[in-house]
Amino acid sequence: MNKQRGFTLIELMVGLTIGLIVMAGVLKFLSSILQANTESVKQQKFEQTVHALVGTIAADIRRAGYTPLGQAVPTLTVGGVNVGSFYANGNCLLLTYRNPDNTIAYRGYLRDDATKAIYVLKSVLASPPSSCLLSDTAWNPTPVTDSSLLTVDAPTTAPPSSSSGTLANAVFQADAAFTKLKWIHFTLTSANVTTQSGDYLSRDVVAAVTLRN
Repeated sequence: MNKQRGFTLIELMVGLTIGLIVMAGVLKFLSSILQANTESVKQQKFEQTVHALVGTIAADIRRAGYTPLGQAVPTLTVGGVNVGSFYANGNCLLLTYRNPDNTIAYRGYLRDDATKAIYVLKSVLASPPSSCLLSDTAWNPTPVTDSSLLTVDAPTTAPPSSSSGTLANAVFQADAAFTKLKWIHFTLTSANVTTQSGDYLSRDVVAAVTLRN
């Protein structure tokens, strides 16, 4: 009669060790996949934020000066000077237009040096605000970027394909030669998404927008 023979203690320990090594490798592989997916989602959200931000500002710029037929075009006064329906200077962008119900909208965008965030400015008055300051009580400033997730820096180079005289360090500006051409130019840097080199993900954003009105 043949005797049943099991594994020795040494064989069991060797088998267990091999199994643990395999499991550790599988877990490490799964962990790397999960981390890669997480970083991919963060990067997608960053890119979506970039497109949404530029798209929103560009849409408002195109509406500057809009007014129904037969109505007066609304204007802005900055520093006591009538600047028309559009004003851009460095970190500041102000514009005005008439809504479909013929009410006048005064809006703006401001990049704040202290927080490195962009704020949308909506007037709380019937008359146009005369400054582009967060402290101006005529505005109701609301941040459209979160500084804990990304920062907005002024550019260090002039927009590409721009006319001579276009500034290199302005976030918002009118083109030096073409009156209806306006520029949006800033650098967005993520606070929680890194590249393979270990640097934080950054995008130099340039948009040329043409006034419709």
